[in-house]
Amino acid sequence: MDLVGVSPLYDQSQITSLLAATMMTDRLYLLACQHNPHLLTPDGCSAKTLATA
Repeated sequence: MDLVGVSPLYDQSQITSLLAATMMTDRLYLLACQHNPHLLTPDGCSAKTLATA
């Protein structure tokens, strides 16, 4: 997954950097769940489960 940045001059509120960080974190959680099926819970892959693994 490639992520492209936005020039700070055009993103003064830094909302795109926050969005990018959120998207990458979510993607890492999904990858961890795909590679470790035992992390899956009935409601999906939870961050609490990942933190204790």
